[in-house]
Amino acid sequence: MVTAQMPVKIFISHSCKDATSDQVDWGNSEEVARYKRLSYAQLVRNKIVDGLGKPKPEGLGYRILLDRDRLEPGDLWRAKLRSWLGICQGAVLLLSEDSVRSDWVRTEATILTYRKASCPEILLVPVYLGDLAVEELKKHGLDSLQLSEIQGVRLTAGDTPGGGGKVEALSDAEREVHATLLAQKVIEEFRGLSALNLDTHLERWVKSLTTHLKTVDLEEVCAKLLIDDQDWSDDGEYIEKYDVLGRAATVAYQLLSADFSRVLDAMKVLRELMAKERFQWLVPRIACQWVDLQAAQRLLRGAGPRGVLTRKSRLLALNSSFEETADAYVNRAHCCELPSTRILNVNKLYGEELELELVTNFEKLLVSQLNLPRKLQEAERIKNQARREKLLQQRDELLKTRLAQQDFYVILDLESTSEEINTTVLDAVCQKQDDITFLLLAGDSFAAIQGDTEIIEKVEPVLTEDTEQEALAESGALGDLLD
Repeated sequence: MVTAQMPVKIFISHSCKDATSDQVDWGNSEEVARYKRLSYAQLVRNKIVDGLGKPKPEGLGYRILLDRDRLEPGDLWRAKLRSWLGICQGAVLLLSEDSVRSDWVRTEATILTYRKASCPEILLVPVYLGDLAVEELKKHGLDSLQLSEIQGVRLTAGDTPGGGGKVEALSDAEREVHATLLAQKVIEEFRGLSALNLDTHLERWVKSLTTHLKTVDLEEVCAKLLIDDQDWSDDGEYIEKYDVLGRAATVAYQLLSADFSRVLDAMKVLRELMAKERFQWLVPRIACQWVDLQAAQRLLRGAGPRGVLTRKSRLLALNSSFEETADAYVNRAHCCELPSTRILNVNKLYGEELELELVTNFEKLLVSQLNLPRKLQEAERIKNQARREKLLQQRDELLKTRLAQQDFYVILDLESTSEEINTTVLDAVCQKQDDITFLLLAGDSFAAIQGDTEIIEKVEPVLTEDTEQEALAESGALGDLLD
């Protein structure tokens, strides 16, 4: 849905504060090379911002979301950045030899690729600076974000002499030419991009949470979450005109992504301020925020024409033994948007013909959970063969239609099932029900997986025992607030 009067919000991700020549030890070749790379990245960034910021003939402009006062390592994230990452409709991700080492860029890339996976219409443009190779992404832990599968922008020798080479080897004049050409390529990617009324899991989560938060005074909550007035009111006219980034929405983004200790402190305040039924609604929607968003992204199956951000398998393995953990992963991926995401827990399946038993059990569960007409649910009991077969065919067709309309997960505890339920059997079930995602509880180190592990995709980054135990304790602490 296009809203012509709204500017397109574009987030610019970069790695550090602007390079300054007076802080460079010009006798240190490594420091000089780094300064040249950083100043080139700054030059490219500024040219992109200037180009996108020009007025458009059709009256539709871009609102550039850029933090010029960049965070230093160890600084706390400003709440405004989380909100920006949640509302942008396009993003430029500047990738260089230096930025791929940045924790901030990794965090931004994780949030942006998650949003891209859940909404392909969001335009994410990775920009490769200098001679940065895709292999460097893997080296620095960015490969699981699938950035290499998104259409990126880079200069090549075909664009200009030295294009795609080391930036530090270029003269000042050459860097100026290269930066101009690269920025023009990036700007061209955004040509024709219109403002969207995004309706993804995250947008709906924030809107529903904002509705509840607006009922109370959030001043003390903001203090607990380290939200200051500049984080949500830096552009009052824009907020009033377009109804975005108000205080309640900023709090919502922080509750989903801030450090848990701060979230817990904020929730304690909200317990005293909110109506009981509103607070009871809120708690379970916060309990999954501990799950690594990079791992949660692996559960999504989004795809778009500008590259694919999707899992490669419908058999996903989680190195956990707890159904609560699996539930948290699904809820984190979909921002707790049950009922549009269904979860079935299927355990203790035994029998000689396991494939047939699995298919039969899953179909029975699906039919009952999806509330198909009673006659279709009881089709097997029809004595008339022709009538029974017709009803079963109708049920299969309706089941397939319903599954295609929503995400459906089956959580299967491999440690509690027959050892004969191996990957081959599960893959055969997937061929029968190709709209289901199986989330397999595979135990520590994925030890419960039997059979060919190549057809299973492990959810990464993998869980550590300490992370899971701490998460279960945190969830319990949130639950205690309901007492």
